[in-house]
Amino acid sequence: MKKILSLLLALCLVFSVSAVAFAADTNVETESNDLSTYGAAPPLTSVTINNAVTIEGIIVYPSSNGHVGVWVTTMGYGYATSIKYDGEEITRRNAVGSKGILRPGTQEAIGWQELYDCGKAPESGTHTFEITVRGRNNPTKVITAKKTFTF
Repeated sequence: MKKILSLLLALCLVFSVSAVAFAADTNVETESNDLSTYGAAPPLTSVTINNAVTIEGIIVYPSSNGHVGVWVTTMGYGYATSIKYDGEEITRRNAVGSKGILRPGTQEAIGWQELYDCGKAPESGTHTFEITVRGRNNPTKVITAKKTFTF
């Protein structure tokens, strides 16, 4: 019995060492990433309301087509805690479209341009859009931006 147990332990030892050797010997091609371009998420520094548009061609959220959409530029990382159109809270706080703003010469995102669905079709007159964004990292910052549009 001792001989069988010794033989099994010896085989386990041999297989464990050879498996590591085979794994180390394997040459696997990987995509090269310059890790120096990746860094900590930059803190929230500004929120700018750019322009209002009529949303068209949104495939992911087709119910948004025909609604008023507002493009907002956020520098740094943050998330919307409140979005109001003409004083009414918008329940969908996720953007229906977005574009990353990259640090020049890198793949590091330093901000976002996001399209928010206001939930209504455009009506002629003056309308107000207000957004409050909270930073995701320290120092935690809260920025509110407000802009009036005329259709």
